[in-house]
Amino acid sequence: MVGPGVISGVGAGVGVGVGVGVGSGVGVGATSTTVPVSERNYQTYFTDGLNVTGMMADADWAASNREGLKRFLTAWFEAVAWGNDPANRDELRAVMARGAGVELDSIKTMEPSEASPDGKFIPGYLAKLQDLLIQYGLAKGLDTPLAEDKFVDLSYLP
Repeated sequence: MVGPGVISGVGAGVGVGVGVGVGSGVGVGATSTTVPVSERNYQTYFTDGLNVTGMMADADWAASNREGLKRFLTAWFEAVAWGNDPANRDELRAVMARGAGVELDSIKTMEPSEASPDGKFIPGYLAKLQDLLIQYGLAKGLDTPLAEDKFVDLSYLP
């Protein structure tokens, strides 16, 4: 599922594949070497699902380009709806193969993960994400979890 709106807490765009992140200052890699390999099993930690698609933008830029960002997200969600439709899977695979520069045969049995059609996070995901960011020191300035409305600004969603 794709994550939501705009990540704004900690003056950061935190990008562990969480969604449309907006901020300035903090970028986080999902496979940081500070997390022991044995503890990188996100499927057992995020038992309700994992938000894996994301975007980030600077908070000042987003504020200055609010309407353009909303138009972009409207187009994004139209593309997501098309890609989530099982009737479009063969064409989606062809688009992905062209974009990745690989032969279609190499991905013809791939099942693309669905993305959220409205940009909302999986319930409970942000709390668990913040716990990991804090536990492994992956987001400077994030020492205690923030309320979701302080961590994510959904006002940019169309």
